[in-house]
Amino acid sequence: MAAPPVFNYFFSGQQYIRVQRAETGPGKTDPGYPAPISNWGWPSGFGANGIDAALYSGSVCFFFKGAQYIQVTRGITGPYLEGPDGKPEISGPFPISNWNWPSGFGNNGIDAALWSGTASYFFSGNQYIRVTRKSDTDLGTTDPDYPRSIYAGWGWNNDFNQGVKGALPSGSKCYFFRGAEYLRVSRGFELGGFIDKGYPGPISNWGWPSGFGANGIDAALYSGGPLVDPGSSGLNSNWNYVLSNGGKNITGLSVSINIDNDLVSPVTDQGFNFQLNCESPASPDKSGIPTWQQFMFDNHANDVNIFGWVNLWELNSTGWNETYASGTNGSFVLPAANTIKAGSVLTIAPVFNSNDEIISCNFSYTDPAGNTSTKSAPVSAPKLAPIISVTVNIVGWGDGANATASSGQGTITYSASSPLTAQAAWAETAETSNLVYEPLPSAVNVSQLFGVAPPDYKAPSIDKRPQDKPLPPGTHPIVPSEK
Repeated sequence: MAAPPVFNYFFSGQQYIRVQRAETGPGKTDPGYPAPISNWGWPSGFGANGIDAALYSGSVCFFFKGAQYIQVTRGITGPYLEGPDGKPEISGPFPISNWNWPSGFGNNGIDAALWSGTASYFFSGNQYIRVTRKSDTDLGTTDPDYPRSIYAGWGWNNDFNQGVKGALPSGSKCYFFRGAEYLRVSRGFELGGFIDKGYPGPISNWGWPSGFGANGIDAALYSGGPLVDPGSSGLNSNWNYVLSNGGKNITGLSVSINIDNDLVSPVTDQGFNFQLNCESPASPDKSGIPTWQQFMFDNHANDVNIFGWVNLWELNSTGWNETYASGTNGSFVLPAANTIKAGSVLTIAPVFNSNDEIISCNFSYTDPAGNTSTKSAPVSAPKLAPIISVTVNIVGWGDGANATASSGQGTITYSASSPLTAQAAWAETAETSNLVYEPLPSAVNVSQLFGVAPPDYKAPSIDKRPQDKPLPPGTHPIVPSEK
């Protein structure tokens, strides 16, 4: 089943369009567009003849024009939400100086804005800044060593290094617009990313209604709706969103972990473990039926081998008991020990029977040259079970280990036969790392960025799991890989 569409808005002069898209591709313009920008109901005089930039920020959006900006509370579609008094929740205009950007940057306006989780990027001329923001409405703090030139930070060796006029986040991709051309960029959590093959391309590829944006656009807006609250522990290492299908069985599941920047662990006694942790609907009184199923790529320190493993766990009167474990027949060989190289892709794809029960798991490794190999691990346990929720954790190799990465970022791509909705995060495993994940809107779950946490990162405790969720409290061991 295809992922649900994402709503994007594009602005050109006094008009705008709404487009439903997937993570890549132009999508389809909704009927009734182009429409006048006056439909957004902004304060008199603001943006009447167009805007310069638009920034998605979860439950709110920011719109910029010249030396002013406004803040608008929105859902997934529509220009604004109404407050308790029935009035549009629109604030401003405010002076752009409120953002307190470095002296000389964007004083008279910006050209484009790009949301990237806890980081936001702002472009003005051939320069840009990265701003760390703590909430949807926080204006944030400019990171050290900014502004930078677009060329130095993003590495574009074309006209786009002189400036952009629209920036659009789109899962593991970002789109940038300049005149009658656009770029598609693959990127991770913070880096500038890599221009995809075949770009720049003509803006006509988007197939917008005749006359709209033919020579360029003024702004682009991703519109995923409010972000799911990750909880007080945030999204890091063993705390990540749990994805579900409203309590129904999940089938056709596949999770790919794309490495966009070398994931390197210099600690000699640690390695990485890429875990797909799954909850089953079985209850403790159904003896032998796994309540929790774990599928993982396991890489030990100083080892160029990475293994695929399956572990099943049962919750009964004596606590958590491992009921089954199996590995793939042989390992995948990495280019270097303690390193998952940029361009690598790790894919975990459980195999389901007609009863929605998992009977095996396919593990695929794609090396940086694009060569893919697949190995399967069987699930021949006495009793099988379906799954109703999943979460992904990138942590230490096992037995409660902590992995410390010196570099690394990438994208987790989720797909299933039915929609997956993000729920609050909680710990699924005892292992930890210094990696953090991007927040997601509840209605859209396509890709999730991850990267190395700031230096002051502190791993959360693992004993705060909701009591009504019968899953491991994070104290189980992980079966070591066979050498």
